[in-house]
This record gives sequence, C-alpha cells and structure tokens, in this order.
Amino acid sequence: MEYTAHGGHIYADGVRVKIKGVNWSGLETPALVLGGLHVRPQREYLAFLRANGFNLLRVPLAADALAADPPLGEAPKDPSLAG
Repeated sequence: MEYTAHGGHIYADGVRVKIKGVNWSGLETPALVLGGLHVRPQREYLAFLRANGFNLLRVPLAADALAADPPLGEAPKDPSLAG
C-alpha cells in the first residue's frame, strides 16, 4: 500500500483516507492507567470507538515513567489488566 499526502489530505493507493480519532490519556500520568478503566473495562471503550466509526486511537505516554517500572495504579473494573 502506498500512502501519499497532498492538498491537506492523506491517500492510500490513490483513495482518500478519512481519519476519525480520539485521545485516550492516562499512561502519561503517575498512575500509568488509561483514564476510565476504574469505571469500565477497556473492551467496552474500544467497542464504543469501533461502533462510532473511530479508526485512530492516540495514547500519550511518558516513556521515562515506563522505563522506571513503577507499580501501576488501580483499574479494578478491568481484571484483564491485573498483575
């Protein structure tokens, strides 16, 4: 697949790509947990994004905090993240 950009638009193999994105913050905070995971499991958020046509997810993070390997904050509504 060949990507190009011109006129303020992105094209994949000559077809204009429409991007609908969202930021999901939290990994750049001291807790190192995506926002909202204390309320609902990640699969519910991802299902919402997919159902509503989002095709881009930006997840800001703090690389220095991850390198330090600190303990994670709580995400009690998402047991898949335990441990």
